[in-house]
Amino acid sequence: MKTILSITTSFILIIGILASVSAQEETDPNRATINYFKGSSTVQTYHEIREAAEAQNSFVMINIISEWCYWCRAMEATTLQDEGVVSILNDNFLVMRADAHTEKGLALSAKFRVSSFPTLLFFTPDGYFIVKRTGYIHNAEAFVEDLSEILKVESKDLPQRGFDPGVLNPGFPAFYLSSFQPDIAEKELELTAQAVDTLMGLNPEQWLEEIPWSLIYRFEIGMGPIGSFFLDNYGLYIDRYGSSESYSHLINLLNQNIAFFAHKGAERDALKLIETAKGLEAEKSDELSLRFKVAFYMQSGNWSAVLDELDDHLNQSAD
Repeated sequence: MKTILSITTSFILIIGILASVSAQEETDPNRATINYFKGSSTVQTYHEIREAAEAQNSFVMINIISEWCYWCRAMEATTLQDEGVVSILNDNFLVMRADAHTEKGLALSAKFRVSSFPTLLFFTPDGYFIVKRTGYIHNAEAFVEDLSEILKVESKDLPQRGFDPGVLNPGFPAFYLSSFQPDIAEKELELTAQAVDTLMGLNPEQWLEEIPWSLIYRFEIGMGPIGSFFLDNYGLYIDRYGSSESYSHLINLLNQNIAFFAHKGAERDALKLIETAKGLEAEKSDELSLRFKVAFYMQSGNWSAVLDELDDHLNQSAD
């Protein structure tokens, strides 16, 4: 019954968003509008907006979208037309939109490891990378609060990043850049193998650098010595590349290794890995524990253990 209600609720939400997007696109010509930065419409636009932001002491928001992405259209027709959102952006930010499949969008996607849309990138007036936000943001009021917090950021208070945001291509290998082209699914295994070979030819300490990290993150390499190194240096990855990317890769790593341990029947190894992840993300430890213990037991076919985990979670929630 709860499953049916959940599906029904999700369906109603999607229908509501569809109706909202359609209505705003067709009947609201006077809606609030973001003053997008124009520039030269090439890769150079990125450098132009950085220079303009420093001269005007404005923060920067870059919205990376895809022409086929429905949720990009949804956010642009709803949240990004909310009066409060438009007001705070126009007053304090220079805003740029980039289609991921244009020259400009491809360069930005490769630099900032963008693989899903919409993705928002934020920078201080002096060009320091602040944070990446991925996915449809539907709550305009909460987004205004988030933008207000971003405006409080000063580059001197941020950790030393592991890359220079002013250099779009620090020497990325051609196979990495090609992975951002559309229709590369057939080459995915080949490109991943190239990434692994490249990484294994480096010293482990180099895996913290921008180009190796871009390969690890883009091709979701989370097993073996590279995965172990990532776990051992999780805090450094957060400082260098942000919590969003680091946590996302942690989840990918867990998915891969838990599936492997389930196939091998290695329960002890699975539980040890889950405990390690809980220690890295203390605030999300309960969520991680439930999610990946259930995943392990489901993939192992141990349904009684699945029910035990769910019962324990419900009992703890009740307490």
